[in-house]
This record gives sequence, structure tokens and C-alpha cells, in this order.
Amino acid sequence: MAEDIERIELFVAHQIPDFVTAIVTPLVSFSFLLFIDYRMALVALIPIPLAIFSQALLYRDFAAKAEEYHNTLGELNSSVTEYARAMPIVRMFNAGDKQNKKNYQTV
Repeated sequence: MAEDIERIELFVAHQIPDFVTAIVTPLVSFSFLLFIDYRMALVALIPIPLAIFSQALLYRDFAAKAEEYHNTLGELNSSVTEYARAMPIVRMFNAGDKQNKKNYQTV
């Protein structure tokens, strides 16, 4: 119950004001620019399509990149787990520097 209240408090206290600020500030700025000079307001809109185009380019192969990331992360986690489990055995047999260098190269 306490965790749910903390989540609600976080949403109400932080995310709603941030969302309202993110919406109101550009609208007020655009309105102010329209009042000063409509051409400045139109020029201020140019970054919006550029941002949409840039994000489209950056996320075009996102699914493949995300899958590769998760596969690599899984391999890294299994290597670290294997290394951590092998440490008592290495200490027991006193394998020395040569064996430790081999373990460091696989991680």
C-alpha cells in the first residue's frame, strides 16, 4: 500500500507539472513569437520536422539493435556468473597468474 502511494505521489508531484510545463511553454513561446513577428514563429517551427526525421533515421533498425544488445548483455551476464563461480576453484588449486589472465580475457 505504501509503495502504491509513493508511486501516485511521484506522478502527481513531479510528472504532471513537468508535462504541463512541457506543453504550455512551447505554446506560450509560439504565441509570443506570433505577436512579435509571424515569420519568426514560422521559422521556430522548422526544428520540429527535423527532429522527427532525425528520430526516424536513428530508430530505423531499433529492433535488431535492441535484440543484439540483449543477446550481448546475456552473454556478458553468463560470463560474469561463470567467472564468479570459478573463483573458489581457482583459489583452491592456486592456479596463479596464467589462469587468472585466461579468465580475464574471457570476460
